[in-house]
Amino acid sequence: MADMQYPNYQEAEIASWLQIKIHEVTSTNTHPDSDDFGKLLHDIRLLSPQAVIENNTANYTSTDFKLSSALGSFEDGGASWLESLKGAGTMGLKQAFGGLGTEMERMMSQIVNPRSEQFYTGPGFRQFTFHWELSPLTSGDASELQKIYQTIRKSTYPTEIQSTAGMLYGMPNEFKLSFVAGDGFAGSESDPKFGRCVCTNISLNYTGAGINAVASGDGASPFLNLDITFAERQLLHQESDPIA
Repeated sequence: MADMQYPNYQEAEIASWLQIKIHEVTSTNTHPDSDDFGKLLHDIRLLSPQAVIENNTANYTSTDFKLSSALGSFEDGGASWLESLKGAGTMGLKQAFGGLGTEMERMMSQIVNPRSEQFYTGPGFRQFTFHWELSPLTSGDASELQKIYQTIRKSTYPTEIQSTAGMLYGMPNEFKLSFVAGDGFAGSESDPKFGRCVCTNISLNYTGAGINAVASGDGASPFLNLDITFAERQLLHQESDPIA
């Protein structure tokens, strides 16, 4: 049973939940794709968000292959062109002297083809952004939602290691995410699968209706927008379990 849950209905009334388990961070010697999480601190259930965005990135850098590509384009290896005044001046000065090469380009009315390519440098960390548009119906739900937000927010910050007189921080907590059905069993096969995660952003809009509204009686906002972004700790490849 989750120790925090929003909304606080009977489970049968909610078709699907996002379960967020917050753990103490383990030693950096532990492989980040293992299931050997640290101590469980909190078990949170939020009704499934209105939007789930999976963001996959690949890192590339623009690299110039001017000389090698140019030489490979000529039957004679480009020797005759490079021996010419324009070829030697434009190519050589541009390579060696930068600004002087640019002046030569202006004088010759020629520029060096940069032969640029996107050169792969590695994968980026996969991220998931969850968005909720929430309207607590009771003061109890409003209080529970605020508690959930504050707990996740606190877990994104480091701890202060008192024995170091504040000179060192301890790492923030880790998160284990999964979708679960209303009856508590595993969610649909079509639901996203998550690796070991950290929380990189959490934000709460207290004026979700576009106005600073306050519910009568308890002083809570009746319209809230919650956004949370989690990033996986491990870089993936084509054979990784979450995407294979």
